Amino acid sequence: MVEIELKAPICDHTHKIKANEDGEDIVVTVETTCSQIKTLIGEKMVLTKREAMGITNNSPLNEMRKDSESQCFVPPAIATACGIASGRISKRLAQNVGNTQMEIKNEE
Repeated sequence: MVEIELKAPICDHTHKIKANEDGEDIVVTVETTCSQIKTLIGEKMVLTKREAMGITNNSPLNEMRKDSESQCFVPPAIATACGIASGRISKRLAQNVGNTQMEIKNEE
């Protein structure tokens, strides 16, 4: 099982994402303070490995990306958790990446 804790700086919500490989599926649960994410996911999201990788057009994760606000950090965090749970992404490598930083520049 993989667990990612996410504090989204734009919306100030917190999320605990858990992904667990179950045969050919990946089961994702999210504990969140965001009502929109709760509505989109419900109690759990079950993805095939192909859906988790974004290979299929009808992936619940793709639909979640469309339905959530564009600045939402949860869909990419779920994709990362699924990648680690399925072994496509090294957990050790992902932990060593560090924090992502974003600089907003004013263009006039």
